[in-house]
Order: sequence, then C-alpha cells, then structure tokens
Amino acid sequence: MSGRASLTASRVTRKGTAFPEKKVISPGQYALLAAVLISVFKLSVLPSVVSEYAGRDAWMCAVIIIASELMVLVPISNISLSGGVEAIREKYGKVTYMVVTAPVIVVTVIKTLIYIAEVNSFCSSYLFYNVSTEKLGIIIAVAAAFIASTGIKGIARSAIIAIGTLPLIFIIGLAFGEPSAEFSRLLPIGAGGLKALFGGVDKALFFAFDLTPLMFIRQESKEKREGRSVIFLVQGGVFAAIVFFFAAFTAVFGGAYYLSQHAMAALGSFNVVNTEIGAVDWPAVVSWLTFAAIQIALQIWSVGCWAEPLFGKGKAVSVLAGAIAATSGFIFQNIEKAMIFAQSAVKYVTFGAVIISSSVAALLLKFKPKLSSEEKIDA
Repeated sequence: MSGRASLTASRVTRKGTAFPEKKVISPGQYALLAAVLISVFKLSVLPSVVSEYAGRDAWMCAVIIIASELMVLVPISNISLSGGVEAIREKYGKVTYMVVTAPVIVVTVIKTLIYIAEVNSFCSSYLFYNVSTEKLGIIIAVAAAFIASTGIKGIARSAIIAIGTLPLIFIIGLAFGEPSAEFSRLLPIGAGGLKALFGGVDKALFFAFDLTPLMFIRQESKEKREGRSVIFLVQGGVFAAIVFFFAAFTAVFGGAYYLSQHAMAALGSFNVVNTEIGAVDWPAVVSWLTFAAIQIALQIWSVGCWAEPLFGKGKAVSVLAGAIAATSGFIFQNIEKAMIFAQSAVKYVTFGAVIISSSVAALLLKFKPKLSSEEKIDA
C-alpha cells in the first residue's frame, strides 16, 4: 500500500472522520428519505396556502415548487456521493466547513420549529380539543429526538416501516369511504394568470427546499451513476404523486379547499364526515404523523451530525436540538403565528441560504485542493 493510500485509509477509519460507517446508507434508503423531505409537510400545509392565491391552478404551483426542489437535489446528491459535507472539513479545514454549513443548520432549526408548530396545530385542532400546544410540542420533540438517536440507519429503517401505512389509506378509504372527484374543476388551466400562480409559489417558498439534511449523509454506491438513477427515479414518482394530490384536492373540494388547513387528513377522509378518531381518515392521520416525526427526527439528527466533527459531541448537540425544538409550542402558540413568520422575509433568507450553501459545497467537493506538505511527502 502506498503512503497516499495509507493516509486515506487512516482517514476513513479514524474516529470523527468524514466517512464514518454510521452515516452511510444505500441509494434506495437515501431516495426514500429524500421523498419524505420533499412531500410530508407540502402535502399538509401547501394546498390551502397556495390555493388561496392560485385557486384551481394550485396544482401548477406544485409543479413549479417540486421541480425547483428537484433541481436543488442535483448538487445535494452530488455532495452525498462525494462523501457528504464532512469531506469539506477533511479537504479544506474547520473554518471553511463552518462557513459553508452554518447557514444550513440555522435554516434547519427554524424549519423544525415551524414544522412542529404545524404538527401541534394538526393534533390540537383536528384530532383533539382543549389540549396544550406547549405539551404537544414537548411530546413530539421527544419522540423525534428518540428516532434521531437511532442514527441515520435507524431513521431510514423507520421510514421503510412507515411505508406500510400508505396502502391502508386507499384500502380503508375505498372500502368504507365515498370517493368522488370532478377533475373538470381544474379547467380552464391558467385562468388566474401568472400573477396569481407565482403569488401562490411565493407564499409556499418557506416550505420548499427541505433537502439539506441529506448533505450530511454519504451514499453507499459503487457507481455514482447508479446512485443518481435510483434517487431521481424515485423522486420522479414522488413528483407525479404530489401534483396528482394537489389536482385531486381541487377536484374534490373545488374553490373552497383553501379553507382546509390539513389537506392530507381532509383528502384521506374520502368524503366521509368524521367526528371521532377511528373513522375513515385514521390511516391518513397515522401515516402523516409518522412521517412528520421521521422528517423532524432527520432534521434534529443533521444538527448533531454537523456538530460532531467540530465538538465531538454529536449526540449531546442532537439532544440540545431536540430541547430547542420542544420550545415550538411556547414560541408559536398557534399555527397562525407560525404561518405569519414563515411567510415573512425569512422565507427568502432560508431559500437563499439553501441554494448558496448547497451549490458552494458541491463545487468545493468537485475540485481538489492543493496537497499539503505532509501529503506531498507521502505521495
């Protein structure tokens, strides 16, 4: 083994290096987690948000939003195929690593607080009444932090298990519901004009570009081309499913569907009025809450992952991130406050931070830095 190969091997096996085995998952698992990040909160929050401005063209907003997110997946998947953002620390040092990744972590923490507020709202307004959003936030944060503590492999396995809840939505709904939809309500296409269409996209901007936790994962793939094909094949199916979901929501509820704040559960009821848990909508409720907890767990895990090479206390930082997430119910007592914050100028900050950080990280990993004096000697 040459000196250079020996140096590389020592980097791979040394504690805290860029390529620890616990952060490596298969392309299929990676694609599944990407699908979770792309879809979970968009299916719940965005239909009512975008339809208030775009009306029956809300599905076209979904096309623009998801297509934009898939464009961001290109540099992020390249980062993962190059060893994850920890490879930046290995190549360029801690300062560069901090400058590139710190904005992403700030965005992740902000999004986690908002998303927990959405789960709080769903539980307190749709499932239960007269319950404390503060206590709900703590319960959800603890559950998500526990999933995060299992590591990226545990989170991926949780998502695989949760997939089993999806067929139940259609089995129970078609068996006991009253499915009915009029897709003619989607016509004429583009009736609201470009102003309404992009107004809906603007209001949804905060809830897009959720893929940054994937930057901290390394894909296990012998061929990069193979890894990319699996990822984008799965996301193509997710893209089609989300657009169909938006279109179906308009077809079912018509112009009044912006009044429904919890789209996933509303559509999952299959036109049956539900007054108690145990009705037709329960598979959709269970499925969405499960995937929501998984996404929040993934975001908490990424914060700990970011801190580990800097402080060596990844799990401690994950616990701290979970504790911060638990304050969501105290910061945003209701979803209205959370939405006002999410639709403020902060959405442009989060958008810019994700685009710039992911692009810079991908470029840094594409180009090789100059060899240090130690590496030149070993070479």
